[in-house]
Amino acid sequence: MSKIGLYGGSFDPIHKGHIKAALTALNKAGLDKIIFLPSGISPHKASLKGDKYHRYNMVKIGIQDEKNFLISDYETKKTRRCFSYETVIEFKKFYSNDELYFVIGDDEYESFNTWYKSNELLELCKFLVITRSGVEINPPFIGICMEPCDISSTEIRQGIKENRDVSDMLPFGVYEYILKHNLYK
Repeated sequence: MSKIGLYGGSFDPIHKGHIKAALTALNKAGLDKIIFLPSGISPHKASLKGDKYHRYNMVKIGIQDEKNFLISDYETKKTRRCFSYETVIEFKKFYSNDELYFVIGDDEYESFNTWYKSNELLELCKFLVITRSGVEINPPFIGICMEPCDISSTEIRQGIKENRDVSDMLPFGVYEYILKHNLYK
């Protein structure tokens, strides 16, 4: 039986903080692999700045050097909002003999009760909460503390808009992809 982490998010764009959170979950929870799930049409955000095609490609580029990281286009292929509940149901079909862990940040933890079928979702898999701020995490959630990482996608998008070099916040190759496709201008 493998321990599989599902790491969903808008990744608009993916940055080193996302990679650090995934590595923290992988190592501290003893996961065998993490599957990144870039959202297509997010149920929690009014609009995303980056097209789902570009966000998927940036994640693919950003995780290419990590052997235990995979990417899935399950949510980006959807033409409608995709809820985590549906995603986990689908992944349980493929990984029926494995243990699934959904990786979230402490900001998502704080608003988890607003998620679609949140109670049912807790019965389908375990939840790893990556916390940077010392937020107390209560069972059934599993808290994993990560060293603070002051990087945000909003800050990166703003920096690109202002023509600042933000390459040090992004995994190798992602900044070049953003420039090549003129994203976030």
